[in-house]
Amino acid sequence: MKDHKKVIPFESAASNPPQKWEFLSIETENGKDVAVAWDVEETFESRQTFESMIRNCRTIANHLDWPNWRHKMRDEAGKLGIVELGFKADGRPYRVLIKFSGRKVIVLCICFHKGNVWTPSDSVKSAVKRAKSFNDGKVKLNVIKIEDD
Repeated sequence: MKDHKKVIPFESAASNPPQKWEFLSIETENGKDVAVAWDVEETFESRQTFESMIRNCRTIANHLDWPNWRHKMRDEAGKLGIVELGFKADGRPYRVLIKFSGRKVIVLCICFHKGNVWTPSDSVKSAVKRAKSFNDGKVKLNVIKIEDD
């Protein structure tokens, strides 16, 4: 009976469910919610793909395993912790520039990116400005609500 101390209790996934990521979006100084009014054209397909991306990513514990993970940004954006997620819709390469805050994902900008071309051209600059405002506590955040399938 002295060996009972070596038994490792079994914990099912149901008793310890993984913590979901919470996705939030920045509301700009002029009242624009960046996840509602994108920085680029939004279509039905792109909206559906964006929502699917969030639905899928929020349950994957390690963000580096997200299928939409691209990379950490460089230069000033990288120093501020801005990361690039990507998805394709309507044959176009959409990019979602985000920042992490604990288990929260802050959406800073939704734009296009191919090669060295960003559309709009100031997308990274806008994301940097919004990230700085977030760091200074000067922004309103809105929860991005996505219904489960």
